[in-house]
Amino acid sequence: MTGRPFLSRYEHFPLVGSTNDVVRAWLADGTPEVCLAVADAQSAGRGREGRSWQAPSGAALLLSLGFRPTWLPPDRAWRLAAITSLAMAEAAEDVVEGADGSERSIVSAEIVHLRLAPAETRV
Repeated sequence: MTGRPFLSRYEHFPLVGSTNDVVRAWLADGTPEVCLAVADAQSAGRGREGRSWQAPSGAALLLSLGFRPTWLPPDRAWRLAAITSLAMAEAAEDVVEGADGSERSIVSAEIVHLRLAPAETRV
């Protein structure tokens, strides 16, 4: 995979039900780690407590990154999600650094939320 040496599979979709469903299916079919599904729009997202949501094109960065950490003991696999979430939150902070009215938060280990202030209020 040229330009993406650590990814075993990468696909970009204009519209997908859920990037999580795509990655879970790939892993169930035996795709080795690491795989990445990216979408412009999502029509059947699922959040915490079974809440559903949609994201129209351009409204969000939608991606799911799938790992199959055979090198990591099962009782420590949760750490991979936590580290990835923290790294994404830090990267988001770098993007909005100094942007008045912008916020970022870690909703859960797999969801990093970034809300930018309207362009006219950003510094």
